[in-house]
Amino acid sequence: MDVNRTSRRSIPFEFACAGWNGRKAVERKWKRNWEGAMLTGGCLCGKIRYEISGEAIGNTVCHCADCRRASGAPLVGWMSVARAAFRFVAGAPKTYASSAQVERSFCSDCGTPLIYRNAAFADEVDVATGTLDNPDEAPPEHHTWTSQQLEWIRLADGLPRYPRGYPET
Repeated sequence: MDVNRTSRRSIPFEFACAGWNGRKAVERKWKRNWEGAMLTGGCLCGKIRYEISGEAIGNTVCHCADCRRASGAPLVGWMSVARAAFRFVAGAPKTYASSAQVERSFCSDCGTPLIYRNAAFADEVDVATGTLDNPDEAPPEHHTWTSQQLEWIRLADGLPRYPRGYPET
């Protein structure tokens, strides 16, 4: 899958903070044979379950204030996938608009943040990496929105860092 979306560079942070990578999935440092692979995940209480079929568009760790507030965590891992490759198989999340272009979905019973959708990229969904049954299957490729990173966070993983979204101009 070739993704060429240089226009995302100019989108305000509240519209672009989650997991866009902008490279072919085969160019990543780690490789996985996605042919026939299925990733699964869900919320803490187990009422909501999902499946992902197909390859990731990209994986990031977001440090923006919106993701922090929505998750209650100091940073959030996101795995971006084609919307057609994602489906809920049990339960239905509650969805709210966190800005004019962004919707976030979570379990209304346990509160687990599950997905992020941006109207500017309607064919994609960003899945909270920590909700995967095996988050090690989707390691991050970089850090985004480090301009909003908490002062006490010290990154030592050697991954590229971007003050805003990826790719930077």
